[in-house]
Amino acid sequence: MFPDRFEGLGNMPRSYRIELKPDAIPHISPPRKYPTKLRDEIISKIQEMEKMGVVKRCNDDEASEWIHSLAFTRKSNGELRVCLDPRKLNACIKQTYHKI
Repeated sequence: MFPDRFEGLGNMPRSYRIELKPDAIPHISPPRKYPTKLRDEIISKIQEMEKMGVVKRCNDDEASEWIHSLAFTRKSNGELRVCLDPRKLNACIKQTYHKI
C-alpha cells in the first residue's frame, strides 16, 4: 500500500540490545509437531530465510538459554509462512520508553 515508505525486510542499521527483567528465567520450548509432508518445504523455506539474512544458523558450540518453537501456516497465496513463537521471552523483556 505504501511502497515508498518501506524497503527490504526491515533490518535495523545497527545492533540493538534487548534488556531482560532481573527475575527473567530462560525458557526452552519443545519443538512443535508438523506434518511430515511439509518437511522438505520447511527446510527449503528456512534455508531461503537464512540466505536472505532473516535468520542465522547457530554454531553447535554456542549454547542458547532461550529456544522458541516454530509455527507453520499457509499464506493466502499458498506459500508457507514460518513463524517464531517468543511468548516466554516477550514476557521477560524490560520495557524501554523513548520520548517522541
